[in-house]
Amino acid sequence: MSRKRFLDKVIVIPGSTSGVGKASAIAFAKEGGRVIVSGRREEHGQKVVDEIKTFSGEATFVRADVSSHEDIKNLMDKTVEIYGRVDVAFNNFGKHDDGVALIADVKEEHFDAHMNISMKSVWLCMKYQIKTMLKQGKGDYAILNSSSISGVGGGWPFISVYSIAKSGVDSMSKSAAQEYAQNGIRVNSLGGGFFDTEMIHTYFEELAQFYGITKEQLDAEINKSIPLGRMATPQEVANTVLFLCSGEASYITGASIILDGGMSSKYL
Repeated sequence: MSRKRFLDKVIVIPGSTSGVGKASAIAFAKEGGRVIVSGRREEHGQKVVDEIKTFSGEATFVRADVSSHEDIKNLMDKTVEIYGRVDVAFNNFGKHDDGVALIADVKEEHFDAHMNISMKSVWLCMKYQIKTMLKQGKGDYAILNSSSISGVGGGWPFISVYSIAKSGVDSMSKSAAQEYAQNGIRVNSLGGGFFDTEMIHTYFEELAQFYGITKEQLDAEINKSIPLGRMATPQEVANTVLFLCSGEASYITGASIILDGGMSSKYL
């Protein structure tokens, strides 16, 4: 049997109570990682931990709202308190709702909310994750930030604030990668397309209303725009997440890895 890629590594995942984050937490644990599951919904987070424990995996839930500076700091403090260190961070969150509008019609409070959650919170997470890693000394660390293909290729119409925030995530990731490479910290972003999760389907409801079509019609149009003809499953995304955070990707840093079934190949 091959050696588990994350044996005894400590992985913290803000945004892992469902969808891609949940699938990734389970996948890390199956590869021997000690996982901190985190999010706002304690009941959902504890269910992820319980599922991990069914196969004798190791995980702990720590509640954190990524929009709270105090919660993010506490998340990292608790991670060190429980497991003694942190080796990998997957910042898997973003705001999708209340952002579908022409740019002149975007409400200021919606703009601020998207910047705070989808971009500023990523900066805060990296801030405390990097500080923790630096205290541990030079090592083999990885930070992966969840981004989007809407943040590249010039941005997308009607979801401008989301595109702006995700562009910022890509830029921050590249800057951090250059600043901390000599400390053994790799930083990348994952430019996701459409993933088959509860969150994306909720977002599609809002988007369909904006276009004046049914969600079923929108689903069909989305799938038609993807060369592979479908959205990615959470497990498919988790497979990529684990690769980018593993030693197998030891020479990848400062990259925005596109995972979209070929959707952006027409303009990138």
